[in-house]
This record gives sequence, structure tokens and C-alpha cells, in this order.
Amino acid sequence: MLKRLAERYKDRSALFGIEVVNEPISFPVYMTSPTHNKWVDPEEGKGSSFVPMSFLKVFYKRAYDELRKILPKEVAIVFHDGFRLGSWNRFFKKNHMENVFLDTHIYIFAMENFVPIHKPFVYNIYLWIDRLRLRHVGKAIPVIVGEWCICNRYAANESLEEKERKKRFNVISEMEQVAWEDTAGWFYWNYQLLRDETTKTDEFFKESWDFKRSLKRGWISVK
Repeated sequence: MLKRLAERYKDRSALFGIEVVNEPISFPVYMTSPTHNKWVDPEEGKGSSFVPMSFLKVFYKRAYDELRKILPKEVAIVFHDGFRLGSWNRFFKKNHMENVFLDTHIYIFAMENFVPIHKPFVYNIYLWIDRLRLRHVGKAIPVIVGEWCICNRYAANESLEEKERKKRFNVISEMEQVAWEDTAGWFYWNYQLLRDETTKTDEFFKESWDFKRSLKRGWISVK
């Protein structure tokens, strides 16, 4: 499939790069996921597990070798960190990979599942640590924050007055964008959840997953 994608799009001027796979899950994330062992189809769920680093590195090396044969050198090949951001410092250089990026996904609302205090000072500590980690890894390979959003329990509270909600979201959005400043780029997830902007999402907190809605409501300041 990756080779077919590369052949199809390799000459498109708008093509920045191809990401090999999205979110190959680590053991801690697999075990703590809210959907762990909650298969829609138990038969299809049999054998589900995390993706070991030993397998992932072999797969990434093979994927790079095959894609680089097809893609022009100016087209990037992107690799997700597999929720193991600190495990890739020497991998890409050791394997002589050129024009590659590491993709990481950072969400405040995911952190909130493990930290019971939902306040800006906690988010600030979390993001400060992430910024240090991003800087460190970025010395070895360009890093992209390929998924982030302003969703958090402090601001995504339906009972708040809109003026207060807007203020809270703006504080958090600025914190996050400052944390990403040392990276090669960052991409909001998701640009648009529902095509009909008048339709409410099934849960209120998902409204802030939608970049278009968040921007129109003044919840997010764009740097």
C-alpha cells in the first residue's frame, strides 16, 4: 500500500511527505487505553496487542528503503514515535535516513485521565516537560507535533459562561503553541469534525476538537 501511494503521488507539487503508519501503540498506552479489550467484534479483536519496538524499527527501516526508491529526495518520509518519543535519538542517523521527520501526538485531555487536577498550572508543567523533550529529540531529527488540540476539562465545561470559556481556552491554546515553537511544525486535530457547522457534536468537549469551530468562537488564538 505504501509503495502504491508513493507511486501515485510522488510527482504532486503539493506533496510534503508520506507518513509510514499512524500511532503504532506502545505497551503502556495499549494497557491504559479506554478501549482496551472493548472490541466491537471479539473475533477480530483476538490477538490484538501493542507494537514492540523491535518490530517497529525493522518495519520503519524497510519502509524507508522502499519509499526512498520511489519518492524524490525533496519529499519527506514521516515516522510516528509510537508514543515513545525518547527512543529514536540515534535510529535515523544510524540507518542513514535522509529528509525524515518524527511525528508525535500530544493531548492535554489524554494526560487528564491520569492527573486529577485540571488547572492551568498543571497543564503548564506538563507542556514544559514536553517542550524540553521535543527540544532534546529535535537535535537528532526534526519533530512534528502532528496532533494536538485545545480540548481540556478546565475550559470545555458546558456550564461556563461563554466569555469565561473563551478566556480559558485562549490561555491553554497559547500555552500549547509556545510549547511547540521549537519543533518543525504542528497540526491541529481535527480541522473539521462535522461538515454541517450548525450540528452539535454528540459530546460538548468534542466541540474543541474542531479547529474551524474553535477559531470562529474565538477559543483559539493563532500564532
